Amino acid sequence: MHSASAVFRAASIAALVLGAGCQRGAEEPATNTATEVAREASPPDRAVSPFAQLYDDGVAFSAFLASADQRRETWHDNYERSALPAPTMERLRALSGAWRLLVVAEDWCGDSANTIPYLARLVEAAEGLEMRVIDSQAGRRLMEAYPTPDGRPATPTVLVLDGAGREVGCWVERPTALQEWFLANEDRLEDEDLYDRKYAWYDWDVGEHTAADLLDVLEGAAAGDVICPSRPRT
Repeated sequence: MHSASAVFRAASIAALVLGAGCQRGAEEPATNTATEVAREASPPDRAVSPFAQLYDDGVAFSAFLASADQRRETWHDNYERSALPAPTMERLRALSGAWRLLVVAEDWCGDSANTIPYLARLVEAAEGLEMRVIDSQAGRRLMEAYPTPDGRPATPTVLVLDGAGREVGCWVERPTALQEWFLANEDRLEDEDLYDRKYAWYDWDVGEHTAADLLDVLEGAAAGDVICPSRPRT
């Protein structure tokens, strides 16, 4: 595999630029009540998530994919070409517990189209792992409760729930490696170059970092550790 820095320097594909990220309501302050509950309560006492009902209201990824109208080719291509590498499969087989992924996504969002299809394949390959998808209107409060590292509500936002409906982790917007690079360079590079490099990275990575990040969260949940972007790992 080539280094990420080499890919960022390589010639990039054309990208549709929709803004600084796939976000909604960024002008309003984030509400972090749910995040604080997840951080402060011990695992046995953690309350059922106020967002647990949203999971039941969501749709299966297959239904979401079938209805995707914008970026349709990207959604389908990423889903069809996804293949989990051997190390990912080993981690997945070793994962214990039952977990549900509540995903806030939009078909027009490039970050969603380049990450969620790979998470869908991860779910399909796992025992004890399920996923439902809701849109950003239904998931607005959830996005505000779990913002990006720079404070934006964004899609995709993934909330991990345990079998009792308690919040045990989250994953937001982009793989950690890409997010760190993007935030460090968004004020330094022109938009066209910034987004070209971002989408080139996604094409190079083929979901590997997305799957690894989510497995970090799930393994943390299995160990009783809540892992979210705005909270240091313990």
